[in-house]
Amino acid sequence: MPLVSFKEKARRILQVFFALAAYRDFKLLFVLLKAGELGQMTSFIESNFLYRCAKNGWGGGAIVEIGSFKGRTTICLALGSKMTGREMVYAIDPQPDLSIREQFIRNLTRAKIIKQVVPLFQKSEEAVRDFSSPVRLLFIDGNHEYEAVKQDILLWQGKVIDGGIIAFHDYFPETNPAFLAGVNKAISELVLNSPEFIVEGRVDSVLFVSKKRTENKALFDQTNKINKLREYCKAKLDHTWFKY
Repeated sequence: MPLVSFKEKARRILQVFFALAAYRDFKLLFVLLKAGELGQMTSFIESNFLYRCAKNGWGGGAIVEIGSFKGRTTICLALGSKMTGREMVYAIDPQPDLSIREQFIRNLTRAKIIKQVVPLFQKSEEAVRDFSSPVRLLFIDGNHEYEAVKQDILLWQGKVIDGGIIAFHDYFPETNPAFLAGVNKAISELVLNSPEFIVEGRVDSVLFVSKKRTENKALFDQTNKINKLREYCKAKLDHTWFKY
């Protein structure tokens, strides 16, 4: 195994332990492990944040996810909502690869949250046409090209309730090797400088904002407090063998 790959795996394991110590909730980890092959596109700390937004987020309305892949974040959102007897998760992804689509369904079934999810194997612009429910939590992680991200924001922002949460995946600083110009440009143009949204914070690469007003202060305050502690721990870790 290459050294960088080994260090990345080690850091991911440390991150899981950090999240468990911070949140003291083992249910999510157990369900993700039980689900099976989910890939590593979303870190555990990001997954835990989405889980808590679905579980404890303010307001009423559906949860919408744009971009599901094998179902890691779908499971997090659905489990959080299920834990408090709340709304369905609408998982929007055309999933043209039938093997990935089948894996997605298997993972949701193993996680025992399949009944909490409405899979929509469509493009975002197709799914929005007949979608009439208000949305309290929107997670955008679809096509990362500029025009596609811009389109997702414009199509769905009107569905989100005032005080609702919109979370964007893969929002990295320009100095990060994983920086995606299209994602950042769309968010900068339509979100960061818009009076429609209040930027609340970032968890790894998940930027989260409120629409028009903040109604999730306790949730965001906890998240930002934990982030400060994580940054401190990361700075210490970067002075050790784990830096690369």
